[in-house]
Amino acid sequence: MAAIVNKEPIYVIVYDSGSQVMHASDYGSHVRLQKERITFLSIRHPKEFPNTVRFTAMIALDTFMKILGAYRKGELPRFSQKYVEKWQQAFQNIPELKIDERNLGDW
Repeated sequence: MAAIVNKEPIYVIVYDSGSQVMHASDYGSHVRLQKERITFLSIRHPKEFPNTVRFTAMIALDTFMKILGAYRKGELPRFSQKYVEKWQQAFQNIPELKIDERNLGDW
């Protein structure tokens, strides 16, 4: 279905990689094996929060604009203006998180 609507790359990035982590087929992204230590990093670790928000916002905005384009085309200019006036700066300035990872091993 993703290929039919020309969104296969997004499908691969979002679903495929997330599915591998959720079903433990990609344990390397959240398990570190060391000599006498095993370190687990949560699959929902807050370190990834800024990227997750940006990516989710990008997909949501793209989807909403496509819906407007298909069903309410006349509202697209106002939506674009509202984005610039109210949301663009916030999306571009999502704060980076400072996380103390000293006890998480060598990530």
